[in-house]
This record gives sequence, C-alpha cells and structure tokens, in this order.
Amino acid sequence: MGDTVEAWLNAHPHLVRHDRNWQAWKAAKGFWAGVTLAELDEPDHGERLCRRYLMERARSPRTVKFELEIVHRALKWKLKHKAPKLWFPPQRDPQAKYLTKEEFRRFLEGCKLPHVRLFAILAVTTGARPSAILEMTWDQVKFDIGMVELNASDRVQSHKQRPAVPMNDRLRAELKEAKANALTDHVIEWGGGPLGSIKKGIGSAGQRTGIKVSPYTFRHSACVWMAMDDVPILEIAQFLGHTNARMVERVYGRFRPSYLRKAAASLEW
Repeated sequence: MGDTVEAWLNAHPHLVRHDRNWQAWKAAKGFWAGVTLAELDEPDHGERLCRRYLMERARSPRTVKFELEIVHRALKWKLKHKAPKLWFPPQRDPQAKYLTKEEFRRFLEGCKLPHVRLFAILAVTTGARPSAILEMTWDQVKFDIGMVELNASDRVQSHKQRPAVPMNDRLRAELKEAKANALTDHVIEWGGGPLGSIKKGIGSAGQRTGIKVSPYTFRHSACVWMAMDDVPILEIAQFLGHTNARMVERVYGRFRPSYLRKAAASLEW
C-alpha cells in the first residue's frame, strides 16, 4: 500500500495541495503502509480498517477523511475501476459563526489594547487568516496603490493562498495611524516585537463585551458581510484566497439576498 501511495504522490507534483498531501500521508503511513489490497477487498474489512483508523488517529473526522482520500485516490490511480471502496467518516455541515456589524462595533469598544483592535479591523476588512495578519510586515502595506499584500515576498504560496486585497477607506486610516506609531517592522506588534498568538487578547475583549469570538470569527464575518451585499461567490472566493469557490458557495451562499429567491418565487400560487 505504501509504495502505491508514494508513487501516486510522486506522479502528481502539480497538485495544488501537493505538500499537504505528503503531510497527510506521513501521518497515515504508520497505519496504512502495511495494509494489503487483499485486506481491503475482504467484505466489510475495509470499512472496519477505516473506522479503526479514525479511532486510533484521534483527530477530527475532517482530518481523517482528508488522509483517507489520499489513500483512496492513489488506489484509484493504480487500479482504476477495480479499486476497493473506502469508508469515510461523516462530516458535519460547516456553520459560519459570524458577528453582525453592530456586534463588531461593540467588540472594538471592548478592545483596550491597540494591537488587538488593529488585528480585528485588519481581519474583518481583508478576510485574512490570523497567521497571515500576525506575520504581516509594513512593506506588505502598499499605501501608494491602496493594496495589502497578504503574502510576503519571500513566502511561497501554499494551498492556503494569501491574496492581495484592496484596503477600504476605514482600513487605510487605521493603518496610517498605526504606521505613525510603529516601533517594529511588524504591523501587529506587542512589547517591542511580533506576536505569536492573539487568542488571549481577543478573548479578553470578547469577555468585556459579552461577545463570544475567536481570531477566525472575523474572517467568517467578512465572508458573511460580502455575501449579504450580494457580492458574487467567485469574487468572495478570490478575496479570501480560495482556489475553489464551491466551499464558499456551500457555507456562505445562503446569506446572499438572491440565494434561491427565484426558485422560491416560482413556487407561488
């Protein structure tokens, strides 16, 4: 089994998630490398193996499903229609946890520390992942063209794309003020240096205002706000750095005013 998966990985270096695929296989290899095709072909034995892997791996069903998909795709590549079927753990339908704009304004009022407030504003106006914001340096902020380059010039894009996004007027004003008071090269700084995690500061501000929030909540909120303004799904996906718009449609499409309205209207009588 191990040779088959690694041969498939080596034969497909162009895949967008190639690095992540290798990481997934490294995590799965200890369990699956010694499994034979004959074992997977036995009635119900393949499913039992997959269920046992889910228990022993002790990770989320989503992570385990991704790792099992690597094995499955390698088998289909080698065996075509004769490839044994694998069992995948059921997935929960992802829910978008977001703040309304009123809740976001209240949250900002609870931010006692400037770097926490700036992080929240950056996160909701760029839709960037927390790590991209914490790693951002001032050379990525292009005031002359009104853009924020979320991907540093020396960073190779991974499957989690960091796009360049325009800054709106509110973000430009906040960044200019922060730049005037900056002590380091990092946009988000604390104690004279960069910050590794913002969870504690975000959590404290949330407790003051009674608004439950995590660093990722702002990215979700950005998605919902854009959808509520009927921004096209493909444009939202591009803004977020997604190479596939299907997930954005599945999670955030229902927030668009036009979502299935035409279909619903056709059912009037």
